[in-house]
Parts: sequence; C-alpha cells; structure tokens
Amino acid sequence: MTYLDCQAFFNFLVDEDAGRLHLNACAGIPEKEARKIEWLDYGVAVCGCVAREGASISAENIFEVPDPRTELVKILWVPSLCLPPFEGWGPPYRYSFLRDKDPDEFLA
Repeated sequence: MTYLDCQAFFNFLVDEDAGRLHLNACAGIPEKEARKIEWLDYGVAVCGCVAREGASISAENIFEVPDPRTELVKILWVPSLCLPPFEGWGPPYRYSFLRDKDPDEFLA
C-alpha cells in the first residue's frame, strides 16, 4: 500500500472462460466486502465498464456526483478513483483501480 500511495486497490483479471472479471488482488477493504465483489460482469461498476469499453475512467467526488458506474465503490467508501485499461498486455487482461489518500480528489 505504501508503494502504491493509496488507501485501497483492486485488481481484476478477465476470466475468458467465465466471461467475467475475477478479483485477483485487493487491499484496504474488509475481506467480507472483497468476497462481495469477487466476480463482476462486463459493464457492471467501474471495472466492468472499463473492461467493456476499453476506455479509462477517473472519478472524483463520488459521493456527490450521481453515476451508476460508481454505486458499488460508494459502499466501499471510495471517494475518488482512476482506472485505466491495460491494453497490449495480452491475456490475462488486468483492470485495477486505486482509492486515493485524499478523499476529495484523485490526481492521475
């Protein structure tokens, strides 16, 4: 966590057989909450949208700005995030997002 300089991170891998994203690693949230997001469909939440669209998403002030893509991260107390697609790495494709230390903004 010190190396990433953030409060939480989530790393999802594409499971091509399941046709879904699988939580590969995370830190900064309780294990019970991590189990709730172990599998994500394409288009669900921020990671699923980035996987489906192949475009980065950065969001600030998540608690004040309504966006259906950020509803899941609100319950994880993620106030801001940045999630780029990692193209060109080949399978397994990876999608990660970080919870910033500053609750008001994320500087990508």
